[in-house]
Amino acid sequence: MKKTSVLVVIILAVVLALSPARAQQGGEGQKWCPICGMNLKMFHKTNHRLTFKDGHKETYCSLHCVAIALRKYAGNIEEVEVVDYVTGKFVPADEAIYLVGSDIPGTMTTKSKIAFARAEDALAIQMKHGGKYCRFREALSEAYRDMAADKRMLVKKGSKMALKGKKIAEKYGCFACHGDGGKGVGKAPAWVSPGFAKRMDSKVKIKKVIFEGRGKMKAFKIPERDLHPLMLYIWSLRAAK
Repeated sequence: MKKTSVLVVIILAVVLALSPARAQQGGEGQKWCPICGMNLKMFHKTNHRLTFKDGHKETYCSLHCVAIALRKYAGNIEEVEVVDYVTGKFVPADEAIYLVGSDIPGTMTTKSKIAFARAEDALAIQMKHGGKYCRFREALSEAYRDMAADKRMLVKKGSKMALKGKKIAEKYGCFACHGDGGKGVGKAPAWVSPGFAKRMDSKVKIKKVIFEGRGKMKAFKIPERDLHPLMLYIWSLRAAK
């Protein structure tokens, strides 16, 4: 290893105060990001976890989504954790090193943001994939600066996935009960109705009802590749109200 690389490792190691990694993922039984509805397991390497002052925990798919949550719940957060990109275990975000802007694909953002517990791991990835080092607060500031551009990108991608979701709704026979285009036929709530919008006020709620069932609606244990676009299609109709 070159002398400059060794020096960077030493500097980063001095700055970084390591703590024991935590493997559990909360809240208990949580499958989807509370903000965007993304599957947490599929995007585990960019997961962030909040511990609230009342003790309960929520996991988010990305720095993008946890940044939104931090604004939403300002003053009620006890701890922020992030998954170490190498081990897949949670570490305190304030003690992690973030690599921002590498060529590794980002989650919910156009600019990649991943975190490491060990300085040498961050250096090894940076040497292969580029990007800059920073600490949590700076990475969080980057996430807020990127919000507008990320939103444009997500709206564009979401629109395409929603079109796919309409075909998936046809595939699973959703329109037989909810009516063509989710307009209702009497057997099940119309997706376009104000009442549905009030009850299904989060993307996760829609996913849970589809996947787990509720009342007279049976559970559809469909794969995530179908579940997410279907949810986005239903959300696009609900969100219009």
